[in-house]
Amino acid sequence: MSVDSSSPHDIMQQTDFMKQRMADIEQQMHKSIFRAKSAGIQVTVNGDGYLQDILMDPGLDDKNIAEIFQAIVSVANLAKDQAESARQRALLDMAQELSINADAT
Repeated sequence: MSVDSSSPHDIMQQTDFMKQRMADIEQQMHKSIFRAKSAGIQVTVNGDGYLQDILMDPGLDDKNIAEIFQAIVSVANLAKDQAESARQRALLDMAQELSINADAT
């Protein structure tokens, strides 16, 4: 069993660091744009995963509307997954930074 020898000051510094990094991550995510394309349809979502734009290749006029809608949903979900993966990577990086900072003290 290990005993945590962190002082209250160290814990407060880590807490402040974590709050600042979380704010930085959120600000960065709000500015981020993610795109996914499949079956002639491209969607753009923001860092929060909200749909911003849909582009369709001109040749899609001949396709069934149900296929087009299915493709839109599919690529929108792909783009949202990209946004969520970026957020998760940023949070994991922050956790690693906290671990490194804790080891250095």
